[in-house]
Amino acid sequence: SKNVILIDACIAEHLDNNYNLAIDFYNKYLETNKQYRYSQIDINIARCHRKMKNYRKALNTLDQLMQTGKRYKFDSNYEYALIYKNKGDYNKALEYIDIFLDHYSGADKKYIHLIKALKLKEELLKSI
Repeated sequence: SKNVILIDACIAEHLDNNYNLAIDFYNKYLETNKQYRYSQIDINIARCHRKMKNYRKALNTLDQLMQTGKRYKFDSNYEYALIYKNKGDYNKALEYIDIFLDHYSGADKKYIHLIKALKLKEELLKSI
């Protein structure tokens, strides 16, 4: 089933650190679930590429996502920030994390993604 594919992808990525296998599972999920209209799987694929230091592929994945009509594309700004941080382009990373934080400015202060983004911004500011 589709859920099993996602579970396999998460195990490959987060437990086994087998990012190529995770990407295969994420792509298989997208292929078997054509009506999926959210951005998270594409962001997961970009994250796997980033973790393998394939920054160009990671950026291409996000750039392609931004051309789609998928929902919650703004969440990709956090991943863009991490990619640029890893590439050593802290100013570009700050641009993306500020876009992300601006979008979530009204979010609950306990929202985990907001907390992680604020922490990332703090790290970036120390690196400049």
